[in-house]
Amino acid sequence: MGQDERDRVPAGEVVASCPVPTGWTPGSAIVACSRSSESGDRAGPNARALTPDFKVSAASGRLPSQCDAQRASKRLRSALSAFNAGRGASFSGRLALRGRLHAYPPTERPLIGRTAIAGFVTARYAAGDGWTGSALRALRMSRTEVFAGARRRVAAYRLNLLISSPGLALAASSAEIIFDCRSGLIHRWTGPSVPTP
Repeated sequence: MGQDERDRVPAGEVVASCPVPTGWTPGSAIVACSRSSESGDRAGPNARALTPDFKVSAASGRLPSQCDAQRASKRLRSALSAFNAGRGASFSGRLALRGRLHAYPPTERPLIGRTAIAGFVTARYAAGDGWTGSALRALRMSRTEVFAGARRRVAAYRLNLLISSPGLALAASSAEIIFDCRSGLIHRWTGPSVPTP
């Protein structure tokens, strides 16, 4: 079984003991599902990676294969699955070695490097955060940026997100995600831009 397969949340997974998120109404997509073991430890994902009606909008022109819309979508689905399951090393492994994550700006500080990012993911999982993608849109054609002292071709995407946290209403937000077109890894992730739950 490949890494992407291990990171998927089963599409039909519903746990009867899950609390109903504040703001959820019958007929809405099921996006949040926090479970606890009898010992009080969290078990299972805090949310689904993608909504059932997740949409991908490609750029008007052709992007390099390592950062085209379909590959970006698959990588982000895996990253969100890892985030929602608290697998910090798996999430951070989708970023470049010196990748940057700036979630919940401006309250949280930017994190650089896989170790710091993995620690953040573990902490936010323990707090019950869930990030669910609802749409992905390529912002523009690829461009060149300087990253870690080297010029790299990158592609930018806007990922629409639903943010869930215990006791809070679902919050709609987004993140800008920059992919390195050579490696396919995430160069920079900025957002969601909501207050830290």
